[in-house]
Amino acid sequence: MTPSFSPGRNIAVKVPPHAYEATVRFYRDVLGLRPLDDHLPHIGFAFGGMQLWIDRVAGLSQAEVW
Repeated sequence: MTPSFSPGRNIAVKVPPHAYEATVRFYRDVLGLRPLDDHLPHIGFAFGGMQLWIDRVAGLSQAEVW
């Protein structure tokens, strides 16, 4: 039997604190993605049928996509 896999709806971008505000501004102001404001204080954006979440993570030196 072959396993069946399908993607979830969420993409998480883990961002170091020093780059967090600039990253949020980029997705909101430059790309014009619609903010998801129903999960505050978490910041997310509608991205087609997906949800893109920007997470501030201490200890990172660069952003990671999960």
